[in-house]
Amino acid sequence: MPIQDIMTTNLVVVTMDTDVDQLQSYFDNLKIHHLIVAQDNILKGIISDRDVLRCVSPYAGTAAEIERDTRTLQKRAHQIMTRNPFTVCKSDSIKKAARIIIEKNVGCLPVVDENSRLLGIVTWRDVFAYGLRDT
Repeated sequence: MPIQDIMTTNLVVVTMDTDVDQLQSYFDNLKIHHLIVAQDNILKGIISDRDVLRCVSPYAGTAAEIERDTRTLQKRAHQIMTRNPFTVCKSDSIKKAARIIIEKNVGCLPVVDENSRLLGIVTWRDVFAYGLRDT
């Protein structure tokens, strides 16, 4: 079965200059785990909620916050994103996606066409849920 049958096409896409404070807001409010970084619908990178957690000072937004902590929220997506993420094409098999996710230890794979234009995203949860379906 091809990836296009399980991929999510309703993507949350940010720009290279989106600040970490806004990224954190997307993760908190939308209950997602990955953001796609793109320019003109061309994939540039990916950011996980864990990337943001690693970047933000634990004192940001607390009474103990100092200027250094506030600056962590002003970093930009291009400073923390994973560049050149592993990808799949919509015609690739779900088995291929599962293999990449396991072997490369990634949580998701952007789905792109031959020109790196974004088509969707497939996560380990999508692959796992497919494996649980009665087919």
